[in-house]
Amino acid sequence: MLTDAQRAMTVLWRTQKLRTDLNTKTMRSNETISDTRAETKTEIWESYEEQEWEEETVRLQKMKQLKPTKAALQTAAALGLEEPKHTGPLASFFVEELIVGEPVVVKSGKEATVYCCEAHPSVGRKWLAGKVYRPRQQRSFKKDGIYQQGRTTFDARLDRAIASHSKKGLETQFRQWIDFEYTTLRKLHAAGADVPQPYGSAESALLIEYFGEIGMSAPQLAFVTLQPHEVRPLYEQMLMNLAIFLDCDRVHGDLSSYNILYWEGKLQIIDLPQAVDPLDNPDAFELFARDVENVCTYFADYGIRHNPHELAVFLWMESGRARPRQAR
Repeated sequence: MLTDAQRAMTVLWRTQKLRTDLNTKTMRSNETISDTRAETKTEIWESYEEQEWEEETVRLQKMKQLKPTKAALQTAAALGLEEPKHTGPLASFFVEELIVGEPVVVKSGKEATVYCCEAHPSVGRKWLAGKVYRPRQQRSFKKDGIYQQGRTTFDARLDRAIASHSKKGLETQFRQWIDFEYTTLRKLHAAGADVPQPYGSAESALLIEYFGEIGMSAPQLAFVTLQPHEVRPLYEQMLMNLAIFLDCDRVHGDLSSYNILYWEGKLQIIDLPQAVDPLDNPDAFELFARDVENVCTYFADYGIRHNPHELAVFLWMESGRARPRQAR
């Protein structure tokens, strides 16, 4: 008799993306499964790294005479622009010809303000979203300890500064927080996860794919009433994303219906600065189990009921990881 977790995983098997792969895996030994997973991940990362290198080369060519300054005025001056048209957190994205026009605020929260920006014609999109983080002084890192475990700057002095909560340490941590979200978005998007495609990173801002339409950004899933025919496909989509996250060595860590966006029958996962690497963070499974529980709780209201902990353990082990100690 199938357990709740096994029944839930049959949802994944019905998706086209995993069907062939999983049917093949069932006829192989555990060792062969691990080898296949490793080869697949290697191919994904090699493709990702090649793409990232090419994009970074183009970026550097655009900014070829640019000194590594932080202020928008210095950025513009290095490119020979005496009086830049735009200043502020999004200024460098204008300089890099990623956006044009005047940004419009579409959402303001405790962590960041999101702007709808008209994309430059060369980008290939009509709109982009500028996510501007609150100033460091207005943010609190007191509750971030569980997410920071395992993160390092690879600079002993900076790591000590972060640990001591000095001014330099808080500044470094703030920048690290933004850089980590940008890097995580690149990895997940390259692997096929439903996250915003990232286009740029600045001192206190990210430029990412805009989800929605002009004047109306996609609402949070918590405030959406799904149609009956949408429920199971969207549940499948979330399970697929949880699996992709693990394959990319990432756990969201704060996943709920409040940071999942809904638009025209599709979902997009946002807010990833706190995401953790299961290889480095000893509390990764605990965070993952909480993410799975929040997803199950939301869809339980629509009649889909599974044991969240059992499902979390199953997904965790399916990604090639050892059985978590919390489940032994």
